[in-house]
Amino acid sequence: MEFNIKNSWDEITWREYEQIEQILNTDIPATYKTVHLISILSGQSVDEIENLPITEFKRLTPALDFLNTEPDTHTHQFEYTVNGREYEFKGKIDEITTAQYIDYRSYMEEEEKDVVKLMSVFLIPKGHDYNDGYDMEQVRTDIGDMCWLDVRAVSFFFRLWLAAYILILKSSLVEGMKKEMRGKKYTEKKRIREQIREMEESLDNSASSLLYCEFARYPIPPSM
Repeated sequence: MEFNIKNSWDEITWREYEQIEQILNTDIPATYKTVHLISILSGQSVDEIENLPITEFKRLTPALDFLNTEPDTHTHQFEYTVNGREYEFKGKIDEITTAQYIDYRSYMEEEEKDVVKLMSVFLIPKGHDYNDGYDMEQVRTDIGDMCWLDVRAVSFFFRLWLAAYILILKSSLVEGMKKEMRGKKYTEKKRIREQIREMEESLDNSASSLLYCEFARYPIPPSM
């Protein structure tokens, strides 16, 4: 029995990445991990892998060596083609719609962050507005089939962009509030200073959560 097996990060889809991460974090013997990983990377069932001659099994295992390497970094794009369908990244701060923002915040508040759902807010089928006239489930299926390095690149770019926007907004608001203090009485100035302190703390925390939250970093799975 001959079949192809993926042997580089560039070939791994987001859905496969999630499966790989789950297997590598599971407390099972190393041999069973290897069987499951070969199954994921070859598209064959676990039973088929377990029924291979041992010589064939050993021939396949070197393909897993890339899991011990640092993946290359992909540059984000504004257009992607997945499964023959064209998508546009619509995550520019000044272009995000209210509907996108509401859904993004809702998904971010879920205990288990679903990257595919989050990505579906900003990757829109070409020629469409968000969640208008297309099959959202098809979009999420396609995102699962994207190269996981592309998913990571888009997420990283969006987080940096949003964090930078929050910090720019903070600077603008602080400047405006300081101007408001001019000519005010001491007690009023004190109240405004407290408002500035609370606002700065809140916006700094929001920016930091985007840059440093565990969900957003997308580390490579633990080594074999």
